Amino acid sequence: MKGLGLIEMNQELSHLCCESTSDNYLPVDPDLADELMAETDLLLEINGDNYVEAVEEFPGVVLLEVTSDWCETCAKAKYNLVLMRREYGDRINCVRMDLDENMYIAEQLKVHRIPTLYFMKRGKVLEEMEGCVTPDEVRAALEKILKNE
Repeated sequence: MKGLGLIEMNQELSHLCCESTSDNYLPVDPDLADELMAETDLLLEINGDNYVEAVEEFPGVVLLEVTSDWCETCAKAKYNLVLMRREYGDRINCVRMDLDENMYIAEQLKVHRIPTLYFMKRGKVLEEMEGCVTPDEVRAALEKILKNE
């Protein structure tokens, strides 16, 4: 994809975006939705400079969401990270990574669709979920992983 401008690259990558017509993953309460949206700015953005420290060296479980600015579904999916961070606190690290800016890492993770949520420990993928999933689905997977620690 070398030599492509941002618009051309987005068109080239648009097939990766999961189409989702369900709103089951969105908070019903508009006030809660606003609160969560405000907290999404607090999520660490992963890049080549901080990946090792935030993902591979973190002692607990890492929830890594691969996303992109041009993916509408991704914008809705980020609520899960904020909810999990609220519920599990320091036991987990919730981070986001932009696909376009981190293609090398995305290739290593074998990203097929976005959003994709990776459940990781010390850089090893324990589970992954593609598309928008409900907080209950994320919570169930996380509980299963934490129980086995």
